Amino acid sequence: MKLVVAAIALLVLMFGYNAWQKNTHAAAAATPAVNSAPANSSMAFTEARQTIEMGGRSFDLVMLIEAPSRAGCGEELARKYLRFGEKESKPTVMCLDQLEPRYRAMLDKQPAELTYFHLSDTSIPARAVSVIWGLNAEESRTICGEMQRDFTRSFSYDPNLKNMISSCI
Repeated sequence: MKLVVAAIALLVLMFGYNAWQKNTHAAAAATPAVNSAPANSSMAFTEARQTIEMGGRSFDLVMLIEAPSRAGCGEELARKYLRFGEKESKPTVMCLDQLEPRYRAMLDKQPAELTYFHLSDTSIPARAVSVIWGLNAEESRTICGEMQRDFTRSFSYDPNLKNMISSCI
Protein backbone atom coordinates (compact mmCIF):
# COMPACT_ATOMS: atom_id res chain seq x y z
CA MET A 1 0.00 0.00 0.00
CA LYS A 2 2.90 2.35 0.71
CA LEU A 3 3.98 1.96 -2.92
CA VAL A 4 0.51 2.87 -4.18
CA VAL A 5 0.41 5.96 -1.96
CA ALA A 6 3.83 7.09 -3.19
CA ALA A 7 2.88 6.37 -6.79
CA ILE A 8 -0.35 8.35 -6.39
CA ALA A 9 1.72 11.21 -4.96
CA LEU A 10 3.74 11.12 -8.17
CA LEU A 11 0.50 11.25 -10.11
CA VAL A 12 -0.41 14.45 -8.28
CA LEU A 13 2.48 15.89 -10.27
CA MET A 14 0.52 15.20 -13.43
CA PHE A 15 -2.59 16.75 -11.89
CA GLY A 16 -0.70 19.94 -11.06
CA TYR A 17 1.06 20.00 -14.40
CA ASN A 18 -2.21 19.54 -16.27
CA ALA A 19 -3.91 22.40 -14.43
CA TRP A 20 -0.86 24.63 -14.89
CA GLN A 21 -0.70 23.88 -18.62
CA LYS A 22 -4.36 24.74 -19.12
CA ASN A 23 -4.12 27.95 -17.13
CA THR A 24 -0.83 29.29 -18.46
CA HIS A 25 -0.47 27.78 -21.93
CA ALA A 26 -3.84 27.98 -23.63
CA ALA A 27 -2.00 28.21 -26.92
CA ALA A 28 -0.62 24.70 -26.42
CA ALA A 29 -3.89 23.25 -27.68
CA ALA A 30 -3.04 24.64 -31.11
CA THR A 31 0.29 22.78 -31.28
CA PRO A 32 0.56 19.41 -33.07
CA ALA A 33 -0.48 16.33 -31.12
CA VAL A 34 2.26 14.80 -28.99
CA ASN A 35 1.99 11.49 -30.80
CA SER A 36 2.82 13.15 -34.11
CA ALA A 37 5.83 15.11 -32.84
CA PRO A 38 9.06 14.15 -34.56
CA ALA A 39 11.84 12.65 -32.42
CA ASN A 40 13.95 15.80 -32.85
CA SER A 41 11.18 18.20 -31.79
CA SER A 42 11.53 20.69 -28.96
CA MET A 43 9.67 18.49 -26.47
CA ALA A 44 10.86 18.65 -22.87
CA PHE A 45 10.38 16.17 -20.08
CA THR A 46 9.95 16.33 -16.32
CA GLU A 47 11.37 13.36 -14.47
CA ALA A 48 10.58 12.66 -10.81
CA ARG A 49 12.23 9.75 -9.02
CA GLN A 50 11.96 8.36 -5.53
CA THR A 51 13.47 5.30 -3.88
CA ILE A 52 11.49 3.44 -1.22
CA GLU A 53 12.91 0.70 0.99
CA MET A 54 10.25 -1.70 2.18
CA GLY A 55 10.28 -5.28 3.43
CA GLY A 56 13.98 -5.70 2.66
CA ARG A 57 13.43 -4.61 -0.95
CA SER A 58 14.21 -1.41 -2.80
CA PHE A 59 11.79 0.18 -5.25
CA ASP A 60 12.41 3.06 -7.64
CA LEU A 61 9.32 5.08 -8.52
CA VAL A 62 9.73 7.02 -11.76
CA MET A 63 7.25 9.53 -13.18
CA LEU A 64 7.83 11.18 -16.54
CA ILE A 65 5.81 13.97 -18.09
CA GLU A 66 6.18 15.10 -21.68
CA ALA A 67 5.59 18.79 -22.38
CA PRO A 68 5.50 20.69 -25.68
CA SER A 69 8.48 22.88 -24.72
CA ARG A 70 11.10 23.46 -22.05
CA ALA A 71 8.84 26.20 -20.70
CA GLY A 72 6.32 23.47 -19.91
CA CYS A 73 8.75 21.49 -17.79
CA GLY A 74 7.23 21.03 -14.38
CA GLU A 75 10.33 21.00 -12.18
CA GLU A 76 9.13 23.77 -9.86
CA LEU A 77 5.62 22.40 -9.92
CA ALA A 78 6.89 18.93 -9.06
CA ARG A 79 8.73 20.25 -6.04
CA LYS A 80 5.56 21.98 -4.94
CA TYR A 81 3.24 19.00 -5.41
CA LEU A 82 5.49 16.10 -4.44
CA ARG A 83 5.28 15.82 -0.69
CA PHE A 84 6.34 12.67 1.05
CA GLY A 85 6.66 11.60 4.66
CA GLU A 86 9.80 11.98 6.73
CA LYS A 87 10.78 8.30 6.36
CA GLU A 88 10.82 8.19 2.55
CA SER A 89 13.65 9.57 0.51
CA LYS A 90 12.81 12.90 -1.04
CA PRO A 91 12.08 12.72 -4.75
CA THR A 92 14.58 14.07 -7.22
CA VAL A 93 13.03 16.15 -9.95
CA MET A 94 14.67 17.44 -13.09
CA CYS A 95 13.88 18.73 -16.55
CA LEU A 96 15.30 16.77 -19.47
CA ASP A 97 15.59 17.46 -23.19
CA GLN A 98 16.06 13.77 -24.04
CA LEU A 99 14.65 10.52 -22.68
CA GLU A 100 16.10 7.05 -22.47
CA PRO A 101 14.66 4.94 -25.32
CA ARG A 102 12.73 2.71 -22.88
CA TYR A 103 10.88 5.73 -21.45
CA ARG A 104 10.13 7.17 -24.88
CA ALA A 105 8.66 3.77 -25.79
CA MET A 106 6.51 3.89 -22.67
CA LEU A 107 5.18 7.34 -23.58
CA ASP A 108 4.28 5.78 -26.94
CA LYS A 109 2.40 2.99 -25.09
CA GLN A 110 4.81 0.24 -26.09
CA PRO A 111 4.92 -2.87 -23.88
CA ALA A 112 7.75 -3.08 -21.35
CA GLU A 113 9.12 -5.69 -18.98
CA LEU A 114 6.80 -4.35 -16.27
CA THR A 115 3.25 -3.03 -16.38
CA TYR A 116 3.27 0.76 -16.09
CA PHE A 117 0.68 3.51 -15.66
CA HIS A 118 0.13 5.82 -18.65
CA LEU A 119 -1.80 9.11 -18.69
CA SER A 120 -2.66 11.29 -21.64
CA ASP A 121 -4.76 14.39 -22.05
CA THR A 122 -6.92 14.74 -25.14
CA SER A 123 -7.22 18.53 -24.79
CA ILE A 124 -3.52 19.46 -24.74
CA PRO A 125 -0.37 17.66 -25.88
CA ALA A 126 0.59 16.05 -22.57
CA ARG A 127 1.46 12.49 -21.65
CA ALA A 128 2.83 10.93 -18.49
CA VAL A 129 4.17 7.57 -17.38
CA SER A 130 4.61 6.14 -13.90
CA VAL A 131 6.60 2.94 -13.39
CA ILE A 132 7.91 1.20 -10.28
CA TRP A 133 11.19 -0.62 -10.83
CA GLY A 134 11.89 -3.45 -8.42
CA LEU A 135 8.48 -5.08 -8.72
CA ASN A 136 7.99 -8.42 -10.43
CA ALA A 137 5.58 -8.68 -13.38
CA GLU A 138 2.58 -9.76 -11.28
CA GLU A 139 3.18 -7.05 -8.67
CA SER A 140 3.46 -4.38 -11.37
CA ARG A 141 0.11 -5.44 -12.90
CA THR A 142 -1.57 -5.35 -9.49
CA ILE A 143 -0.08 -2.00 -8.45
CA CYS A 144 -0.90 -0.42 -11.80
CA GLY A 145 -4.52 -1.54 -11.51
CA GLU A 146 -4.69 -0.03 -8.03
CA MET A 147 -3.15 3.21 -9.30
CA GLN A 148 -5.69 3.40 -12.12
CA ARG A 149 -8.62 2.82 -9.75
CA ASP A 150 -7.26 5.30 -7.20
CA PHE A 151 -6.60 7.91 -9.87
CA THR A 152 -10.12 7.57 -11.24
CA ARG A 153 -11.66 7.67 -7.76
CA SER A 154 -9.52 10.48 -6.38
CA PHE A 155 -9.53 12.85 -9.32
CA SER A 156 -12.81 12.17 -11.11
CA TYR A 157 -14.41 15.22 -9.49
CA ASP A 158 -11.89 17.64 -11.00
CA PRO A 159 -12.96 19.32 -14.28
CA ASN A 160 -9.28 19.78 -15.25
CA LEU A 161 -8.99 16.01 -15.54
CA LYS A 162 -12.09 15.27 -17.59
CA ASN A 163 -9.96 14.79 -20.72
CA MET A 164 -7.43 12.50 -19.02
CA ILE A 165 -7.14 8.92 -20.26
CA SER A 166 -5.42 6.46 -17.94
CA SER A 167 -4.31 2.95 -18.81
CA CYS A 168 -2.07 0.14 -17.66
CA ILE A 169 0.31 -1.00 -20.37
